[in-house]
Amino acid sequence: MSIASKTPLTAGTTRLVSLSNTMPWAFAVLFLLCLPFVFQTSSALTIMNQMAITIVFALSYNMLLGQGGMLSFGHAFYMGLGGFFAMHVMNMVEDGLWLPLPLLPIVGGLFGLVFAFIIGSFSTRRAGTVFAMISLGVGELIAACSVIIVVFFGGEEGISGDRTMGPPVFGYEFLSQQEVYYLTVFWLLLVTLLM
Repeated sequence: MSIASKTPLTAGTTRLVSLSNTMPWAFAVLFLLCLPFVFQTSSALTIMNQMAITIVFALSYNMLLGQGGMLSFGHAFYMGLGGFFAMHVMNMVEDGLWLPLPLLPIVGGLFGLVFAFIIGSFSTRRAGTVFAMISLGVGELIAACSVIIVVFFGGEEGISGDRTMGPPVFGYEFLSQQEVYYLTVFWLLLVTLLM
């Protein structure tokens, strides 16, 4: 007698497996949607936005180290370069470029991806300690450039932008922190699902 004949898969067990896979997602969505009603201050919403962004960063590092087995000491500069480029594009929106605010994470991600392809083309030829040291060296190089290349990085003060200058999306202009929080949660859930 085979194992398959001992445990037949019925429609009921398929629904149970499907339900057990979707319940954590449903709980996470419900939890994230209710948080702004518990923590209503602007500073709390800002911290929750930063936490959501950090979760995406941590999950991407888990893919690199956990699934890829590559210890990287320079993983943050891809996110940083993407963030700086997204801020420059946001400032270009103030000058007349038409780009809705919800698409800025895609712009930043693509810019980080371009640098990942360039740096990965030579750093991933070796594994282990060599890869870790190359990533550390490139990270230190970018950190040094952040003070030197003031036009892009803004020096020690960084750069700033106004998120409210973009065109409205479905009637939302992202004037309040709560609207920005829900946009960040949307990207958090989408990226987590894709990862």
